[in-house]
Amino acid sequence: MYQVSTLQALLLGYSRAVISVSELLSHGNIGLGTFTDVDGEMIVLDGSCYRALENGDIVMAEPDRGVPFSTVCTMSVSYPLEFDRMDCIESVHVDLKTILEKTQKAFKFENVRGTLVCVYFPDYMDGINASGWHLHFISIELKLPDEPIFDTFALKQASKDIVKAVEQGKGE
Repeated sequence: MYQVSTLQALLLGYSRAVISVSELLSHGNIGLGTFTDVDGEMIVLDGSCYRALENGDIVMAEPDRGVPFSTVCTMSVSYPLEFDRMDCIESVHVDLKTILEKTQKAFKFENVRGTLVCVYFPDYMDGINASGWHLHFISIELKLPDEPIFDTFALKQASKDIVKAVEQGKGE
């Protein structure tokens, strides 16, 4: 595991950037955290860093966005565990919500599929991080065109260079 700063420093108000998102991702491909000035919840999943906004929307975090607190690790093998239905996870939910009550919001979603990213710290780690479970949930919805012509596109043919050029505005 790789941790940026301590939870106690964040609780005492140290919410300035310690490292950037790009540097954080060089240390792990799954984890949790927050951003400069606690501007959103961080979810690191499969090597991508997402930011949950105040309204609940999820966006990709910019590579240069600051990270004052985070915990990540590198997982090369994972074993997905699927749940049919979870009525409530309150009993295992230890989150910054109880600590940052003024700024953090909780959202209620029903009938949603997604991924629960969890980090667990044993009691003896209290002081570096919050002991117990820390959970963030992410669900990304993809709306594809429903026109018949869309079915004829061979999407794998778009090279990574073409995608990068279009996304970063370096295309011709």
